Amino acid sequence: MLGPLEVWHDDDPLPISAPMQRALLASLLSRLGNAVSLDTIVADLWGDVPPKTAVTTIRNYVRRLRAVFPEQVLQSTTAGYRLTASPQQVDVHRFNELVTEARRRGSVELYDRALALWRGEPLMNIGDVPLRAVQAPLLEESYLAGLERAIELRLSRGQHMEVLAGLVELNSRYPLRERLCHQLMIALYRSGRAAEALSRYRQIRGRLVTEVGMEPGPDLRRLETAILREDAQLITAGTMGHDGGPGRALTPAGPPPLCAPFLGREDEVAELKERLRTDDAPVHCTVYGPGGCGKSALAVRVGHELSARYPDGTLYVDVGGSTPGVPARSAADVVAMLIHALGGIEPRPDQDITELLRAYRVRLRGRRMLIIFDNVAGADQIRVALPDEPGCAAIITSRAPISCGDFLFHLDPLRPADAVELLGRMGGTRMVAAEPEAAAALAELCGRLPLALRLIATRAALRPHWPLATWVRLLDDELARLDQLRHEDVDVRASLLIGLDGLRTSGDDADQDAAALFPLLGLPNPPHITAALAAALTGWPVTRANRALESLLNVQMAFSPGPERYLLYDLVSVLAKERAPHRRAEPLARAVDWYVAAIRACSLTAIGARTDYGLPQEHPTDAMATVRFDRYGQVQSWLDRELPVMVEVLRQAVAGGLRTAVDAARIALQTLPFYFNSALSWTQRTALADMLLDHDPDHAAFARTHLAIVEGQRGNIPLAQRLLDQANEQLDSRDVYTSLLFSSTQGIVLVYRGDMAGARERFEHILRTAPGTGHCSLHAMALCNLADVHLRTGRCREALALLDQALTINRAAGHQLNVAINLNTMLQAYSASGDHDEVIRRAPEVRAHHDRLGDVHQRAEHLLTVANSLRAVGDTAAAESHLAGARDCISAISHREKVHANTLFDHLLTDIP
Repeated sequence: MLGPLEVWHDDDPLPISAPMQRALLASLLSRLGNAVSLDTIVADLWGDVPPKTAVTTIRNYVRRLRAVFPEQVLQSTTAGYRLTASPQQVDVHRFNELVTEARRRGSVELYDRALALWRGEPLMNIGDVPLRAVQAPLLEESYLAGLERAIELRLSRGQHMEVLAGLVELNSRYPLRERLCHQLMIALYRSGRAAEALSRYRQIRGRLVTEVGMEPGPDLRRLETAILREDAQLITAGTMGHDGGPGRALTPAGPPPLCAPFLGREDEVAELKERLRTDDAPVHCTVYGPGGCGKSALAVRVGHELSARYPDGTLYVDVGGSTPGVPARSAADVVAMLIHALGGIEPRPDQDITELLRAYRVRLRGRRMLIIFDNVAGADQIRVALPDEPGCAAIITSRAPISCGDFLFHLDPLRPADAVELLGRMGGTRMVAAEPEAAAALAELCGRLPLALRLIATRAALRPHWPLATWVRLLDDELARLDQLRHEDVDVRASLLIGLDGLRTSGDDADQDAAALFPLLGLPNPPHITAALAAALTGWPVTRANRALESLLNVQMAFSPGPERYLLYDLVSVLAKERAPHRRAEPLARAVDWYVAAIRACSLTAIGARTDYGLPQEHPTDAMATVRFDRYGQVQSWLDRELPVMVEVLRQAVAGGLRTAVDAARIALQTLPFYFNSALSWTQRTALADMLLDHDPDHAAFARTHLAIVEGQRGNIPLAQRLLDQANEQLDSRDVYTSLLFSSTQGIVLVYRGDMAGARERFEHILRTAPGTGHCSLHAMALCNLADVHLRTGRCREALALLDQALTINRAAGHQLNVAINLNTMLQAYSASGDHDEVIRRAPEVRAHHDRLGDVHQRAEHLLTVANSLRAVGDTAAAESHLAGARDCISAISHREKVHANTLFDHLLTDIP
C-alpha cells in the first residue's frame, strides 16, 4: 500500500486491473484481519451517494478477486468480508513494526529497511474514492514521521553532510513541514552555512504566514535564535571534523557510523586490515584514488572493523583537502583538533606548532589508537601529526599518493557487479531487477564511482516512475552528463574540479602544465593518451609533456594502464571534453603536423630516408622537433603504441574539416608500408585508407590498393581482387608510384591465387619501369617478389641471382627492413634448393641483423626457415628450439590484430609438425 496498490505472489504481480477492485482490496487491507461490513465498504468506495447496485457490484468484485488470488485469503462473514493475510505480508504493517523497533534500538539500519518499503504516492491507483482521501494522508504521515526520526538519529551521530541533499529535496516537496525545515537548518548550520539556515527559516515563515495565517512553532523560533547566538549546543560531538560554525572549536570524533551501503571491497578491506596489523612500531597507510571512488568509506569501514585492536579508541579528522566547501586544515589546526579530542583544552590561536606537538605527544603517550586522516591534500598537513607510539596506526586518504605513509594503497572504481548492486541498494532492488541492462549501462556512465552512483540512485528513488533507461539517455550525452550528476550540494563536477584547481594553484611548473594540457585532452578520443599526443597538441617537448601527464596521474585524474600509456578516468574524461577549447582547429592542426614530422622521423631511422617511396624527401614539418630513434626496434615499439592515437587524431581533424589531416592520412600510408607490412597493423591502415576514400577522391586508387594489400594479408583473396579491379578503373597513368604499387599488389594476389605466370609478368613489368622512376624500394621489392615466384616454381638459382641484385639496392639505400626480407628470402632459396648447410652457415649473420632490427615478423620467418634446415640435417633439438621461438613471435603478431597469424607462414612449416 506504500505506493500504488500491488499484490505479489512468488515474486509475480497478480493482474488486478480494475481500480475499484483495488479500492475494495485497500478497504479490507486497512482493516486487516477484521470483518468489514458491506456498509463500510460501500462508504469507502462511493461515500454518501452509492449506486443502487453497490452491494451487487461489491460481490462481483469479490468473485473476481477470488479468481485471481492463488490462496483463499478473502473470506465472507455474516456482515461482509475479511482479509486473512498475515500482517507480515502487508508493507504498511512491516513498516510500522520496523519503525517501532528502530526507535527502540536507535538503529539507522532498521529505519533504512522500513523506508525502503516506500514506493511513492500511496494508493495512487485505486481511483478517486473516499477511502483514498482518508488513508493516503495517514500512510504518508506515517512514512514522513519515520523518515524524520531516521534523519534525527543521523543528525545526532554527526551525519549532517550525508542527509543534507535529501533534506533539501524533502523541503522542496513539503515546504510547510516544520520538523523537516528544523532538521535542514541544523544540517546547514553544522556544515558552516549559517546564512542559508536562516534563509530557510525566513522562507518557511513567509509561507506559513501567507498561506496558513500563523507563525512558525516554538521549536523553529528557538532554533533561529540559537543560530543567531551561535549556540554551542547546536554543535554535537559527531561533527566529524567539519567546521562547527564561526568561532567554534574543530573537534574530531570517532569514525562516522556505517550508515550508507558499503558493497564489495572485500579484498581491499582484508588487505588493509592485514597491513595495519602491528604490535610494536606504528604503521601508517595512505589510501589514494580518484575523487568519489570511496576512499573515506573504505577507511571508515576498516576503522570500525579494527576497533577491538585499538582499545584506546579511533579518531577521525576531516583535513578538508578534497571536499568541496570544506577548507583545507593547516598542520597546526590538525594537531589542535587531536589535542582537544585527547582531552586537552582548546589551544590558543597563536600557540606555536612546537608547543602543540609537545602537548599532543604527551596525550598520545602510552595509548593504542587508530587515527583516520581523511581528505588530505598534501603531506605537510598531517606529517607531524602521525602517531609515533608503539601499537598505534594511521589511515590517510588522499587523491594523491602522498609520501608520508609506510605504504600506498590504490583504490579503483567499483567492480561492475558491485556498482550495479549499489544502485539497487540505494535506488531499489526491484528497479534494477526490472532493467538489468540499463542498470549496468548506468553504472558505467557513472564511472562506477560510489559518489556518482549514490547521487543518481537517490535521484532515481525520488522519481520512482522513471525507468532506468531514461537516466541512461540523460547521462549518455557526454557534454550534459555532469549536469545530471549533481543535486543541491552534492556535485560530482565540483568534486572532480578539486584536483584541477589544485594543479592550477600549485607552484610546480609541471602541475601548471598539467592544468593547461587537461582541456586539450578533451579534443581527440584516443584509445590511450601518450606523451607524444600531449606534445603534439601543445607543441611542448615530449619530456615536458610527459611531466604534465605524470602530474595528472599524481592527482588521480588519470591512470596508467601500461608503460608510457595514460587514460583519464571516465568522468574526468567527460570533464575534459566539457572544457575542450571551442576553437579546436589550432591544436588539432598542430597535432597533425607533429605526427607527420614524427612518422617521417620514424622512416628516416627505419629505412634510411624520410619516405619509403612516393613522397618528396623534404616536407615543411621536417624542421619540427618531435622524436628521434637509434634503431628500428625503437621505431616499431613507438608505432605500436602511437599509431592508434595518431589515427584517432587524424579522424577528429578530418571530421572537423581540416584539409591537412587528409593529406597527413595519405602521407602516413605512403611513409609507413615498412611498418604496416611487418606489424600487420590492419586496423590503422584500413582507417587511413577509408579517410582518403571519403575525403580525397583523387587518391581513391591509392587507397583501394592499400585496402587490397590488407585483404590479401588476411587471406581474403577474392575481396582483394575486387578492390584492385576498382582501383584499376581509377588509376591515373601519371601517378607512377600508385601504378607501381598497384602492379606489385596485383602480382602478390596472383601468387596467392596460384597464377605464377601472371604474377611473373606483373613483377617483370615493374623491373622494366621502376629503375627510371627513382622508386628504388619498389624496384628491390619487385626483385624479391619475382624471386619468390621462382622459388615456388623450383627455379632456385634464378631466385638467388635476383635476390643478390635486390640486396645490393637495399643496402645502398639503407633500407634495413628490406634487407631483412631479402636475407630471409635468400635463406628460403637455399633451403628450397636443398643446401641446408648454407642456411645453417648464414643463419648467425642473418639472426644478428634481425636482432638489431627488432622486427618480430622477420625474426619468425628466419627461425622457421632455419628450423626446417636443422630438421633436415638431423639436429632435432635445435630445430625444436627454433620452432618454439618462431611460434612465440607469431603469437605476438597474432595477438596484435586478434588473428591466427600462423597461417602466414604455412609455406615454411610443411615439413615441421
